[in-house]
Amino acid sequence: MSVGEAQAYRATLIDFAAGGRRADLSGSVVTAFRATRPAVQLVLAPQDVTLTAGGILSGATFTPGIAPGGLMAIFGSGLAGPAADSAVDVNGVAAPTVSQSPFQIMAQVPPDLAPGTYPVRVQSPYGASQMAVEVRANAPAIFLTSGSLTPARGLVVNQDGSSNTPGNPVVRGKALTIYCTGLGAVTGSGDTIAAQTPVSVVLNGADLQPSFAGLTPGFIGLYQVDLPIPTTTPPGVAVPLFLRQSGGDSNTVFVAVQ
Repeated sequence: MSVGEAQAYRATLIDFAAGGRRADLSGSVVTAFRATRPAVQLVLAPQDVTLTAGGILSGATFTPGIAPGGLMAIFGSGLAGPAADSAVDVNGVAAPTVSQSPFQIMAQVPPDLAPGTYPVRVQSPYGASQMAVEVRANAPAIFLTSGSLTPARGLVVNQDGSSNTPGNPVVRGKALTIYCTGLGAVTGSGDTIAAQTPVSVVLNGADLQPSFAGLTPGFIGLYQVDLPIPTTTPPGVAVPLFLRQSGGDSNTVFVAVQ
């Protein structure tokens, strides 16, 4: 909670909970507070940087599993503020941030890290904090569309670039592009930077080979998998699909096939 401005001001916080109290926050500089309720009373303290236990997760699914070059979501409080940009590093190596807010930072795991457990450190205007996290060789995860619940719809587009939806299925014989993260180390240059670890796509139980799996040009930590759809694929509005690498499988999403 940020209050005030660079001149004298009066501010009051009223806790409307049962047994709540009034707190005088008056001052003469912008001040940030961390509000918690460990018991009955609301407790105010100067804002600091706190990382949520187990709160460094895949940037696509917000579940455990990050890999070199992929996006990680860092959850906590005091992660960003108005005074300056926040910075993230993994084992001392800078991790570019894609977005930052007081409660979440999206950053790229440094691409050249070997698998292992490393400290992830966040430096914000309110201080610094760090947490150890495992970095896997690969941790495939498909991005979900906003508001996707049941069945889970992934960030998947048809060959013409339109979103794949029940009302806009992919035509068999054409291709889907699946946007994901966590495919790990890459090789190549220019617009063709492919994942080193082979990737397959399991569509309706059939293990298929994509035409490309690697980084999406112009984006940080975003990968794509381009999949030609066999003409023999059974049609449906909720056909299950997931990615497979040697390190494990991704989350399952559902696509529409005509």
